[in-house]
Parts: sequence; C-alpha cells; structure tokens
Amino acid sequence: MRVSKWLLLPLLTVLGCVGRDKAEPAPAAAPQSAATPPVAATPAAQADPPKKPTPDEMEPSVEAQPPFVLSLKGPDSVPDAGDFEITAKIEARVAIATPAMLVVTLPGGAKLVSGKDREALPRVDAGETSRTFKFSVSKMDGPIKISLDMRDPSGARGAHAERLFPLTPPPGMAAPPAKTGRAVPPPPVARPGVPAK
Repeated sequence: MRVSKWLLLPLLTVLGCVGRDKAEPAPAAAPQSAATPPVAATPAAQADPPKKPTPDEMEPSVEAQPPFVLSLKGPDSVPDAGDFEITAKIEARVAIATPAMLVVTLPGGAKLVSGKDREALPRVDAGETSRTFKFSVSKMDGPIKISLDMRDPSGARGAHAERLFPLTPPPGMAAPPAKTGRAVPPPPVARPGVPAK
C-alpha cells in the first residue's frame, strides 16, 4: 500500500495537536498548492548543509586503483657489453584469477641468458610475485621492454602494464618509439539506413 504525503499532512497536523496544552492554540496549517511540496521546519533542515570531507579525510577507493603494479629493478647503469640482471616485480592487492602473460621484448644487441621470454601465469596471487632475468648485451640499440597482459577468457576485460629498462636511454642508444594514437576520437560515421545527426 502506498501512502501519499498529501494524505499524511492532515493526519500529522491532528496528531500534533493531541498532546498540547488546551490553553495553547494549535498552529493552523497553511494552505499549499499542489505545485509546491510542504517544507519541513525542523532544525536539521535550517542548519548548514553537511561539510564535504577533505581528500585527506576520505578513504582511498579500491575501484580507482589498478589491479596490479609492474616494476623493474636492475643496475644503475647498463653496461655497453657484459651481463646484468633485471627483476620484474608484480604487486597485486588481491588475488587475480585471470590468466596473465609476462613477455620480455629484446632490442638488438641483447640476449636473454636465463629466464623465459614468455611466461603464462594462470593467476596472480595477492602480494608480490617476482621473476629475475639475466641478459647478455653488446651495445644495445634500445631499451628492454617487459610487459604483463591480463585478458578475461571471454575477451571482455583486461589490464596491461609495460616497463622499459633503462627508463631513459643512455647516449648512443635509440629512444623507444613514441606511442601513437589519436588524442581526439574520430568523427561519427553515418550508417546505411540511419539518418546522420
């Protein structure tokens, strides 16, 4: 059963008069038009609106954070020739049951000595997962790229992270190619049988 607030107004007015002293007259309800709803005269309605919390007072949102973070740790400087190791660290807040693929892409002049260049991870456990790779180099012509791709088996969702090592190429090493993409989406294209807007 749905009760309209217009039916409750006279009832509340009558109930408000029952407990009052007989010497005090009951307040008369002002006639209201159907277009304007009744205004509550409570102290809470007259008080200032609630203050919004500051960013420091708010709790961080889990939804706004990535499902995992990929980071690389290696030597401070890449040798022109020789061997060195890079450790790829995957930090996940919660266990992720989606399969992932860890891929190492090598530039010219670099060779993977130990570790897999492609590794399928059936799941990523909560906490830290790490893999160590050993490289042998002789005048690399670009940075080493390590990426992690997660794809839902249905292909509906996914996550991608990639890191370069070294992050800033030393003199003589080619810079990584710039990411290409459109900053502005293409204009809508009319479909046959549908009038253009």
